[in-house]
Amino acid sequence: MGAVLDLVRVLFSPSEVFERLRERPVWFVPAIVLGIVATVLGYLFLPFRLASMAGQMAKAAAQNPNAPAQIESFTRIAVFASPIFVLIFLVIVAGILWLLVTLLASGESRFKTLLSVATYTALPAFLLQVAALVVLKMKGVETVTGPLDLQPPLGLNLLAPNMSGFMSGALAAINPFTIWSMILTAIGIQVTQRTSKGSAYAVAIIAMLIGVLFGGVGAALAGRG
Repeated sequence: MGAVLDLVRVLFSPSEVFERLRERPVWFVPAIVLGIVATVLGYLFLPFRLASMAGQMAKAAAQNPNAPAQIESFTRIAVFASPIFVLIFLVIVAGILWLLVTLLASGESRFKTLLSVATYTALPAFLLQVAALVVLKMKGVETVTGPLDLQPPLGLNLLAPNMSGFMSGALAAINPFTIWSMILTAIGIQVTQRTSKGSAYAVAIIAMLIGVLFGGVGAALAGRG
């Protein structure tokens, strides 16, 4: 139970939580909890996600009348596969952190511990989704016309409302929640891997920039769709 509560404690007392993780890395149970949270959020997002796919469904229906129902069923099933996606995502993030720590820092570079760091620094990303959901609820489902509408401007894209494609996604990925996660990641690396503060922040910033890159690519692909 303490490991699950640390998912929240890390937001306010990160050094204390990461000291415990250094002595005893924990990730699986907290990751499952995050997967359950992702499932709940996915279910709440479902009406908006289906609305964003209306154009795609209309094109598919022209070729196969059963296609919209199949797409909707697949989308609903995918929501309940969220824990699997979360686990895969955390392993990938941990792998990136392990590689960066190995290359850029002189710490211990322990994968299992870095997997714990990836798990305990993921909550701000879910808080970002909660904030996006609140904004979408306020606007209404009828305002969603495409995939890009699922992520209302909450980051630097607020400064460039007319921007689209790659830059829009990249700017959206730089927001208070990703910066919060980056800071937690730096603290986690410094404490658990016994690296210098500068090296820890270098690793965390590069990891965040990789996320920004993927955010831009995702927005560009969604715009083409």
